[in-house]
Amino acid sequence: MANINNSSEAEISSDWGANMPELTLVHESGIRQDFPAKLTRQVIVCTVTAACGGFMFGYDIGISGGVTGMDMFLDKFFPEVYVKKHQAKSNNYCKFNSQLLQLFTSSLYLAAIVGCVIGSISCKKWGRKPTMQIASVFFLVGAILNAAALNIGMLIAGRLCLGAGIGFGNQVMKFKHM
Repeated sequence: MANINNSSEAEISSDWGANMPELTLVHESGIRQDFPAKLTRQVIVCTVTAACGGFMFGYDIGISGGVTGMDMFLDKFFPEVYVKKHQAKSNNYCKFNSQLLQLFTSSLYLAAIVGCVIGSISCKKWGRKPTMQIASVFFLVGAILNAAALNIGMLIAGRLCLGAGIGFGNQVMKFKHM
């Protein structure tokens, strides 16, 4: 098994574009192999892209938890849950007992699973750039549908599009690391 250590012998330059500290791979036999590292524009772009992909993934998944507890949202889209929420006195567990609300929450995750499978095929067949463009279209359509939602159908359709965008984007982001 190999250990990866930052080399203490590497020189650190004050110029960000120059050689950065090397990565040293030490094999079990004790043989060291140094890999020079440079902070280039491509490294920065790939890092920012991966960070944005991770941010969008986490944000889209996490937003539903906060929104489903908001009175204004519940009153507009889930009035029966809104009434149950305000009638519950001591047991908070059952106040969100609604299959429609569960469909709203889980639709994103289900679409993300399907999007991962189709996104993987797309990535293999056409490459990362077109797959990332497809993910962006899904995110855009999903955001527009959710922002303009007048009823629960539009809201769930938007979540399905966002989930597909997450699935497609997740396939691209994984390959960006390699």
